[in-house]
Amino acid sequence: TVQTILNSNKTTKESEIIMNQIVFSAGFVQANIFCSLLCILLPILFVWYQKRKKGVRPGAFFIGAAFCLLFSFVAATIVNVLIFSIPGLLSFFSAKNHPFYSALFGAFSLGILSTIGAFIGLKYAMKKRPGKENALIFGVGMGGFESILNGATVYITNIIAALLINSIGSTEYFKKLA
Repeated sequence: TVQTILNSNKTTKESEIIMNQIVFSAGFVQANIFCSLLCILLPILFVWYQKRKKGVRPGAFFIGAAFCLLFSFVAATIVNVLIFSIPGLLSFFSAKNHPFYSALFGAFSLGILSTIGAFIGLKYAMKKRPGKENALIFGVGMGGFESILNGATVYITNIIAALLINSIGSTEYFKKLA
């Protein structure tokens, strides 16, 4: 690992040579491209298939995506700002100080807000679109939007970082980070 190389008794020159040999394989980049395309295309292709085979209107997908954005991102951010403005809670839920409590708070708050968003969306926004098919497309909209926003961006970031490190070398990359 990088830490082992840095802590070893090798000279700086030897360490730099070893650090520049640490590169990301083409397979790693290709796998990340594949996964990012999967995160983006799978929800869209599913809605297209349902529209083509069952005549479902894709509007429910966009309603689900809007409720995902509203509750899983906007409302969660507002709740975090409000909760962490209470003295002492920021350090208590800090991942550095208490990683377990931080993960528990994040999972519960996001899970509760996402479920409330799905409930409100299905109960009120989908009132004019009854049926299992539309409810399914609404759920694919919520999950698909999250997949596109969270999943694809992580993989795309990995691709960019891997290509950058491969092009300039890991030593230069770590110098730029410092």
